[in-house]
Amino acid sequence: MSKVPFEKIRSVVDRRKLFEGLCLSKQNILFKGEGDQFFEMKNLKLEHSPSLTTVTVQDYYLSGTVHPIEIDSVQQLARPQGRVHCLGNFSVDADRFFFNGKLQINGDHGILPIACDVFRFQRRSHMRLQVRPEIDIFLALTEHNGKSIYQVAHLADISASGARIYFGNIHGTSFVDGPSKNPGLEIGQVFRAVLHPPSGKCIDLKVQVRHSLKTKGDQASMTQFGVEFIDLPPVLKNRLAAMMMDLQYKILREFELTF
Repeated sequence: MSKVPFEKIRSVVDRRKLFEGLCLSKQNILFKGEGDQFFEMKNLKLEHSPSLTTVTVQDYYLSGTVHPIEIDSVQQLARPQGRVHCLGNFSVDADRFFFNGKLQINGDHGILPIACDVFRFQRRSHMRLQVRPEIDIFLALTEHNGKSIYQVAHLADISASGARIYFGNIHGTSFVDGPSKNPGLEIGQVFRAVLHPPSGKCIDLKVQVRHSLKTKGDQASMTQFGVEFIDLPPVLKNRLAAMMMDLQYKILREFELTF
């Protein structure tokens, strides 16, 4: 990956405006906490302590009610409590953002200081990350044209709704165990596959080929396929969203970003 697919919002004033827009749009924030903690915050308000005689931008905080989200067929009934280090995703107008900070949870009420780190993604309805070979994630095709197969597809990029995949040992990635040969994919075809993320459980998916593009590299040509994850029940949608947040963490660590 040639560059980081997001930029940091450095101005605290800009961050306050973003959270004001989020509250006005009446959207919710998705949070990924430690381990398998995945929850959302609703009924958002931008507030500050009424005891302050002088209010600066840093004194504002986002408040709302915290609700666990189902990601593994079993509802997480227990809310995290206390100070939780988490990653959150939200959108304002056509832009998508995520933040890295500490959320204070007391009962079902959450408070997030707006002085946390906030980043903007590129514009698209579903946040998509470019995938370097060093990031251990791949898609294993398990059924095609009614036949059981096993072919490994590498990921050029991925979102919670789909991916761009390709075949072959172009990058010589060592973590993939199995053949990587195009089984004869065509636009419109539906196949079954298992997504193997860097951590956590594998995700069984129904996938449809939406488009293909042949590109020419330094040594050989290759075909990339744009695929969509289809017929997703709510549990799988939530698991994919949680996985994307884990990838955000991993990319931040891989680059050892300093802002």
